[in-house]
Amino acid sequence: MSLKHQSLHLRLLADVEERVAHYRSLVAPDSVNLSTAENILLFDFYKDHLFNATKPFTVGDLRYPSKFYGSNAFLDSWASFLNQAWGGGNWLTAQDVYAVGGTSAALECLAFILGTPGDSAISPAPLWYGFPWSFAQRPRVSFVPFDLAEKGIDKFVLTLEDVKRAYNSVRPQPKFLVLTNPNNPLGGNYPRETLNAIYKWVLEETQMHIISDEIYFLSQVGGGEPFVPALTLEAVREAGEVGRERVHAVWGLAKDFGMSGFKVGFVISHNQKVHTMMQGDATLRTMAWFTPFDSLKQHTLAPLFLSGDGLPNPALAQKAMKLYAGPEATALLKTQYSATRESLISARLKFHDHNSSAIFFWLDLREFLDHVPLADGSEQQELHKAVHPDIDPREERLSEYITSSSGVSLIPGQECFSREPGFFRMCYTAEPKDKVVAGIGRMGRALHALITS
Repeated sequence: MSLKHQSLHLRLLADVEERVAHYRSLVAPDSVNLSTAENILLFDFYKDHLFNATKPFTVGDLRYPSKFYGSNAFLDSWASFLNQAWGGGNWLTAQDVYAVGGTSAALECLAFILGTPGDSAISPAPLWYGFPWSFAQRPRVSFVPFDLAEKGIDKFVLTLEDVKRAYNSVRPQPKFLVLTNPNNPLGGNYPRETLNAIYKWVLEETQMHIISDEIYFLSQVGGGEPFVPALTLEAVREAGEVGRERVHAVWGLAKDFGMSGFKVGFVISHNQKVHTMMQGDATLRTMAWFTPFDSLKQHTLAPLFLSGDGLPNPALAQKAMKLYAGPEATALLKTQYSATRESLISARLKFHDHNSSAIFFWLDLREFLDHVPLADGSEQQELHKAVHPDIDPREERLSEYITSSSGVSLIPGQECFSREPGFFRMCYTAEPKDKVVAGIGRMGRALHALITS
């Protein structure tokens, strides 16, 4: 395929991770992938306890499931698992949790159920670039990122004043506030005090619904602000039933459990309209019909959440999470994080040092922006422009330089709606530890060579 056709193909891909992956397959197939938000740390555990232990398939595993959003046993088990993971208590019942085909589908379901075409959603930037598709592509809800201006757009500290400013700048007034906690791409949890202030104001002074994307909530390395689930906040409890019905969460197995390709996400809500639309009735097909927790997923994932007799039992899921991000210093995520952080410090690369959760480092590479040589017109450089066509040319050139000089792929910050160029998102769980460390070393040497040469 010619360069022109390859460039056109890349521009037609909406997902920046798809564009980066396709570009890597063409010019750097052996590069270290630190761009895709994937997690391979539990693969050996799954080989031993899940994939090789799955019961034989039967004809029933190829039939329609009894419920497209999860059987009663699964629903009970997920509610139990989340209640325990949220610190104990009876926060959820089985009717509050619905499985769908991925967390993006869960967001889309909430946008369809609670919004109408022409409504808007606001969300603090930098943020996950998939939010606009989840709200706007089919539900036709406009998605409006807003900067963290109160503390400065490069300080990345969300405040109530930022939310108020964004709310008052959009007309008609927004229908949704969307928060990611832990944060993608920054890592880190929002402080309880900040969340309570924001939720209290939203629930008392506006009619907005709050959607909390908590897909990374179990990916904690410690040492920072503790994670607080949205539905357990004091401000939500104090708002009573009416307020509680305007707070929703989504979660999934893609990140904490490292099962991106399985596409399993959850709508979590106390809202009666959400319950009705997700369950369906005699006149309304369940929303999960269009994005189901299908029979093959149920068969494969049963050992994680069900007993051998098919009863609710999330013991293996809890064991997996203890190995992955438990309190021991040897937990897989902690050792991966520590090795990555030490490598970045050794490579003299700056990063946002408040990422005690999620699976990212937010790199500050602004010092290298103006040192990348101008493009010489090579095919690789021309092709790379199609990967990131809408960002600052300096950030695009720096991104291409990192890949070509060190064999490492990252996500440029402006793809995450970062206003200022020069920041990059790095996912440290998408590759084995030794590849991550080696790639960071090469990247550091290549970047500092720009300044010293």
